[in-house]
Amino acid sequence: MFRNYEDFYPRSFIPIGESDRSTFLQTFSENTDMLLLATHWFVALEGSPIQPNSHIYHWKVVVYPATADTVFYYDYPHFSSPPIQSFHDASLLAKEIETQIKADEFLSKKQHSLKVV
Repeated sequence: MFRNYEDFYPRSFIPIGESDRSTFLQTFSENTDMLLLATHWFVALEGSPIQPNSHIYHWKVVVYPATADTVFYYDYPHFSSPPIQSFHDASLLAKEIETQIKADEFLSKKQHSLKVV
């Protein structure tokens, strides 16, 4: 079943660093072979109404494994933040995560507010 990406904002597509790649492969060694092809992290913001038919949204920062040709594995989000009330705050968290990814410290220094999905 496909997810509803009505309020889905791609932020960045960043190569997985050597250290993170090693940890990632250990984590997913028993999962699908397709995931082993992942070479990048895809960072996105996902919005959803706080209640059905509400115009008030909460946001999550989600990090998916992806391939070099920008195919991301939506069934296997690697990290998902708890719901965040403000789009601005979610963007700030996404920026912090992107900095960790670029420093090859995403999996070694992940935020405690993030959860492995």
